Amino acid sequence: MVMKARPIQLALVISAVAAILFVASSGTALAKPATDPEGDSSDPNFDIKTYGFKGDKMFVQVYGKTARSLPTGDHQGFAYVFNTNDGIWAINGHKEAHSNDLPQWHAERIFADGTCIQGIDIGSERTLTIAGNNAMVRTEAVTEIYSVMAVEFHLLVDEPDNPPPGTDCIAEVVNVFDEA
Repeated sequence: MVMKARPIQLALVISAVAAILFVASSGTALAKPATDPEGDSSDPNFDIKTYGFKGDKMFVQVYGKTARSLPTGDHQGFAYVFNTNDGIWAINGHKEAHSNDLPQWHAERIFADGTCIQGIDIGSERTLTIAGNNAMVRTEAVTEIYSVMAVEFHLLVDEPDNPPPGTDCIAEVVNVFDEA
């Protein structure tokens, strides 16, 4: 299958740049090779090797182990962010404020603008499968994955699923580990 790239602007940016351009493919592939396989990420658990579909699940594969780096600070989180034909999906783990529980990794559709994560699509949360260096999630409406990023974010609210009225951003992206 011949792949034709086209730029897509994703709403996650961590510098003076207003947006990060992503590359979209014109067709769906079972696995699209990552464009950044040099191991240049500071953490192999966020160094993206490839992404695509395995059966009916979208996946990301890293050089390290997926979902093994756990947030240690309050309000700190990590995510593999998928730019898809069905919006932005995040496989993420974060420590809940006022909780001693270990972070639980899960997947959900999010809304973002710039570095601001505006909210979560309530009801979109999905159980995921973590197997070695793969994280997989079933999302029926996703048929194309344009790009994937590994990021660190900082929660700006105590309950991201139930933010206070008038909240513009529930979290902010503070670091991009890798893009593919």
